[in-house]
Amino acid sequence: MIGIAGNLAGHAYDLSKEPRASIAEIMSSIARIETTSYARPEPIDRLALRYMDELDSIISSGKRPGISTGLADLDHRIGYLQRGQLVVVAGRPGMGKTSLGLQMIAHAAELRASKQPNGAPGLIISLETPALGLLNRIACQRARVSTKRFSSGIMTDIEMQSMMRALGEIADWPITVHDRSLTSQQARAIAQAEIVERGVGLIFYDHIQLSANEGTNETERWARVSQDLKGLAVDMDVIVIAASQLSRQPERRDNRRPTLSDLRGSGAIEQNADIVLGLYNEDYYAQQKARWAAPKGTAEILILKHRDGSRGRVDVKWTPECVRFDNLEVARASEDAEDEEIPF
Repeated sequence: MIGIAGNLAGHAYDLSKEPRASIAEIMSSIARIETTSYARPEPIDRLALRYMDELDSIISSGKRPGISTGLADLDHRIGYLQRGQLVVVAGRPGMGKTSLGLQMIAHAAELRASKQPNGAPGLIISLETPALGLLNRIACQRARVSTKRFSSGIMTDIEMQSMMRALGEIADWPITVHDRSLTSQQARAIAQAEIVERGVGLIFYDHIQLSANEGTNETERWARVSQDLKGLAVDMDVIVIAASQLSRQPERRDNRRPTLSDLRGSGAIEQNADIVLGLYNEDYYAQQKARWAAPKGTAEILILKHRDGSRGRVDVKWTPECVRFDNLEVARASEDAEDEEIPF
């Protein structure tokens, strides 16, 4: 602590550095005080004892470890999100990267607020969308109301009531939002402070390519971002979900489903990620070719990489009007209920 205090004093006197950069380093140093004891090597026998204690706790409680995504089939395929993981959600524009990340954050926070297992307080670091815009999306997801109708103010009484009810519920969820441009090092410092102060367990970073990191080229900048995010997940024992753009390569193929090689700009993103989820929606391309094409309403979540499991595909319901993903069975039940409630 004395050494860190000396470094802090040095930063205060160093006028050559940008204030924001100095503040980020100071916050990072303070947060490291909380985690110094975890950085030391640990003998394998102690690790084994800790692991056996965790297994015993899981067996006795019957609770599955990890944090739920809110999508049952995806949870089943990846075994829940686990602390220390960097999860990359990748896709072309319009595929729902931000929507899926927000939905995961909201679901985990809702579980924590209602004192159910497999939830956690969340932090959203958005480099693209202002905080109120994010709240708009989360509320529309929750209320199942069209984002366009909400933005225009043209809603039915039932839709307005649903939105007000959703906002009241969301207000009780443990979510913090940061919506300013910053580097991945500054984002890490902010996240560390929130972890220490609020117990944040799940972080959504939107998105990698918009980070204000410096570097000689895009590959170097984005590699540093993914390294910082993975380091944050491991050092602070949290889960980091990061949205990432894809290159234009899928647009040039007959089969436009994303692959790992399509991750834009850096193989380091693929290397540092524990899980890579690629989003694909055939309706998106069908409507580009023929605007009158009827949407099928389904999307694919492709598990392109899973460090501790297998690759695969999960089919989900996608409702672009309210930017929401659902389990196919839940979506069908919801549609049936809506048809009964509001006749046409």
